[in-house]
Amino acid sequence: VHTTVPILSGMAHSHLPCCKMSISKEAPSTGIPGDIITYTIKYQNTGLCENGNAYNVKIIDTLPENTTFINASVAPLVDGNLLIWEIPQVDPGESGEITVDVMINPAMPENSYYVRVYEYKKYAMVKEEWIGLGGIISYDDYSLILDETHKYWYDINEVQIHKGSQKKDDVNMGLYQRCVYDNIVFEFLDNSGMGEKFKGFFRIYKRVIPNINVSSEFKRWDKEKKVWDSEIYSNDKFYLFIYLKNVENGLNIGKGMARDISYYFESDLNCKDVTWMYLNYCEQNLFDIYPNETGYIILEMDAPPVDFEKKYSVDAHISWKDDLGNSFETEKTFNVNVKPSPTSKVLRVEKHIVGSNEMKVGETKKIQVFIRNWSEKEIYVEFEDNIPQGLSVVEGTPEFKGKIKPEETKEIDYVLKGDQEGSYSFSGEAYYEDIYGKHKVISNLIDIHVIGTEKLTLTKEISKNYLSEGEIINISLMLRNNTEDDIKDIEIVDIIPEDFTLVELFDKNTEWDTENKILRYEIDKLEPTKAKIIKYAVKAPSKSGKYSFLGVRATYIINGSKKEKTTSDFDIIIPEAVPPSLNVDMKTLERIPSEDKEIITLQLTLSCGVSSIKNIHLKLDYPGFRVLDSEGRIEEGLIYDVDELNPGDEYITKATFETDVGDKELSFVLNGSYEDNIGLDYSLNKELKVSFITKKPIIKITRSVEESTIRFGYSTQIIYTIENTGEGKADIKLKDEIPDYIGNDYIWEGKLDPGEKHSLRYKITPKRAGLFELSEASLIYNDRFGNEYTGYSEKTTLEVKG
Repeated sequence: VHTTVPILSGMAHSHLPCCKMSISKEAPSTGIPGDIITYTIKYQNTGLCENGNAYNVKIIDTLPENTTFINASVAPLVDGNLLIWEIPQVDPGESGEITVDVMINPAMPENSYYVRVYEYKKYAMVKEEWIGLGGIISYDDYSLILDETHKYWYDINEVQIHKGSQKKDDVNMGLYQRCVYDNIVFEFLDNSGMGEKFKGFFRIYKRVIPNINVSSEFKRWDKEKKVWDSEIYSNDKFYLFIYLKNVENGLNIGKGMARDISYYFESDLNCKDVTWMYLNYCEQNLFDIYPNETGYIILEMDAPPVDFEKKYSVDAHISWKDDLGNSFETEKTFNVNVKPSPTSKVLRVEKHIVGSNEMKVGETKKIQVFIRNWSEKEIYVEFEDNIPQGLSVVEGTPEFKGKIKPEETKEIDYVLKGDQEGSYSFSGEAYYEDIYGKHKVISNLIDIHVIGTEKLTLTKEISKNYLSEGEIINISLMLRNNTEDDIKDIEIVDIIPEDFTLVELFDKNTEWDTENKILRYEIDKLEPTKAKIIKYAVKAPSKSGKYSFLGVRATYIINGSKKEKTTSDFDIIIPEAVPPSLNVDMKTLERIPSEDKEIITLQLTLSCGVSSIKNIHLKLDYPGFRVLDSEGRIEEGLIYDVDELNPGDEYITKATFETDVGDKELSFVLNGSYEDNIGLDYSLNKELKVSFITKKPIIKITRSVEESTIRFGYSTQIIYTIENTGEGKADIKLKDEIPDYIGNDYIWEGKLDPGEKHSLRYKITPKRAGLFELSEASLIYNDRFGNEYTGYSEKTTLEVKG
């Protein structure tokens, strides 16, 4: 690209005709878009007269189109595309030069995307000039090459997305928001690692794949000890925590969002989905998981009463999508053993903090642990406290190993230092062993708060995030001085959304601007370590929707320097009074069997409740079937899209499938999503099972004695091995009637999948000597359709020597 820079020369003025001004310019002959070009302007008074001074010299340089002025060795007056220098006097023979830097503006090809980003002032909401530019110059299916104009931005509120010279859209965006054009994702991320100056930057990409790793644990909340315990007993209320981690590796796997996650469960236990209750989200099973982040599913469950340890299962079906709507799914089975309630308490562990539970970074706290043996026998105990990261032991030890006599209490003391700001909750674990096996006892939970070095802590808390129409909620603003100096002239500004109404100010010093709905509070001085809480109540509007609360802002002076702090914005949701619903009737209309195949016609009928719904997207999975005819489009399943359903409307569609004849049970699984009138998302899951010829389970049991010859007064173990060698799932009940002079009857119930094997051990201590023959252990088991079968072990001989 040839670059020409026209100049206006010869604009020198003098009072004497014998002065003569000359001017020249030197610049590179070529450049490309994005280059910074440096050129030099030289001037000289070549007059020879003694009094040939040039006065009021003016140099004007005209910049060509598609260039931007960057800098100059002598600052000019910039007037549009004109650069103007004024020199009061140039003497005869005197010369000078000016160097100028200009940039050739980047040229955007018509097949390239880019974004222009605009800034809003936080409270004035005044649109300013665009402050950033980012684009794509090429991409494949999984990655993009960004051009060199990609920059970071802060305080973003409006984005213009362009393709070449064509503007695609104006979008108001906040943190974690995104939009998609032509299967290109534009996403506004957080400021991790960018420093306080930046609030965020844009990621622009084509497609990366989420990689969900599923793990789980069963826990119950011990109300007495105030800790979580993994041991589940009769009649306990307990929880299944399912962790969905988007694991990233180096092959574009796990680098994408896992979106629109949905799930459903099957179990012989009473289950209640409480995920959204604990995560403060709306009551629906859709959420997104970023790369290397973990999502949670929480099920509340009731343990049935049992007289012996019994195994129960929960089958989870989980699906998700990537950024472009491609679907993924997995199925997991989680097993839990429910134990009979313990009859007595043997060991108790209590922890105490000496003094308050607050300390600053670098300070220390003494911890006391008391371990008491409530039993009538001496027991050997191993104890260890779980010290979290952020705290460290600087004196003593948080461990104990040794014997504790009946009714004796052992005390352990140690000192903790606060290494890192934060709130820490932790408990300890003690283990002891008796004739029934090894047991774990968990101590009470203690909380320690380590106050950091941040000068002023500012928080804004709301009593709840989901409201009813017209509901009154309390809002609390908290300031804490974390320094050893007074913080002065504190001014707090908080804004209430337009549709909310102020109900009450709980602090008389609070000022309220009714017209602009702005709350102001002033504090002359906040002393070291002191805190101030400001509360007020607002009333929600009488209409559903999503309402944004701006973060609270505080300005203050410390050590003569003025500072500012702002909390994050957050949203309040007011759902519709009657939640929308999508009703689905899924049934088979016709089944036509043949010698080696069977044809099935499926009908779906959709309707809604009392509220309209929109943007209905359904996916029907049909593993084991082949599609013969359908009104839906095939995309790793049958896809149905319905724009809107109003009360009284019905959407009916049919599909015909074919499958090979065989012993199996197949399912049609329908997953979907839809929106209500305010744009809240809801999910749907429906399953229709189709049964074919039963597959039989075959359960084999073997029984052996670990030591077939023992001495009187000693113990041994009976070992049972149960294996399902058939093709069907089995519900099993094992019963071994053992003479009372050897032990008690042993009973176990559980489930085995085809090919699954399970081992059990039962400890016995014979009460007399002799040679004994144990009768056969019996099995009763059922297939999934209720058919009953039996099985027996071989007889076993046990010799007890006196």
